[in-house]
Amino acid sequence: KSVFKRVSTLLKGDNVLSRVELFDLLREDGYQEKVASYAVENSEVDWIIYCLTKITNIIEEEDGITSDDLENKLIKLGYTDEEIETAVKGSNIDWSVEALKRAKKLLEDNDSTSRSELIDELKEIGFGKEEVEYAIEYCGVDWYGQAMLRVQEILDNEDVFSRKDLMNLLNEKGFENKADK
Repeated sequence: KSVFKRVSTLLKGDNVLSRVELFDLLREDGYQEKVASYAVENSEVDWIIYCLTKITNIIEEEDGITSDDLENKLIKLGYTDEEIETAVKGSNIDWSVEALKRAKKLLEDNDSTSRSELIDELKEIGFGKEEVEYAIEYCGVDWYGQAMLRVQEILDNEDVFSRKDLMNLLNEKGFENKADK
């Protein structure tokens, strides 16, 4: 019974723990593995509510997260597939906004990214076509300015002998030549 009192104490107030976090705290308190596991599985916790709260916390902490990455984080925290599915549905996550947050972070980390590089990166991370399109549309990037930054990088670091060489290097990096359109 004392282990359940400890569970109750650990879960008081705003302290939202996952199964794994609760188990680890009980083990740190000296409870045997079987006792800690039994207490976690038989505590009267609404794990879906706790999962929903964890989702909110993760979304706030991340600079854009994919549904797969979120699910993997929740699985590592010990939530079941059913709890994750129910909590994700109840959270009303706007994955397009998550893609936009990630796009802005990627642009912040690399200030001379082309539109096509950003699209490829977001797709590689795991965002879907619609989310990527939204992020590209609303990221507020001056693509011409991005190209100018890349030109400066190229001129500083590459042997460019002609305008054509420079244009070829820009095209290789995913910048489009408006004159070609």
